[in-house]
Amino acid sequence: MPSKLERRVVDWHVSLTAFDVLEHAFGLALAQRIEDDLHANIKEIMVSWWNKENGDHSEIGGVGRIDWIVPDQMVFIVSYENGATTQKQIDDSIEWTLKQEL
Repeated sequence: MPSKLERRVVDWHVSLTAFDVLEHAFGLALAQRIEDDLHANIKEIMVSWWNKENGDHSEIGGVGRIDWIVPDQMVFIVSYENGATTQKQIDDSIEWTLKQEL
């Protein structure tokens, strides 16, 4: 299956959670799936973040939950990888992500 790379912009407001960001970007069903997969510790998913304003970022391996309040200027990266994911898909995803952060 080819990679699906999408950029979504969500308006920030006080008390916006990481779940809210994903819900606004991808819809309730996919946000719920992402949250459920994180809670179930599904190894194929990784949700990571980067703060464009101050350079802070998630730890290697991403986050384990999405119920926390997010500051403004956050970039979220959601990826699913498994044994069928090719190195080219991974490389393309990294290259695309870096271009989005500029």
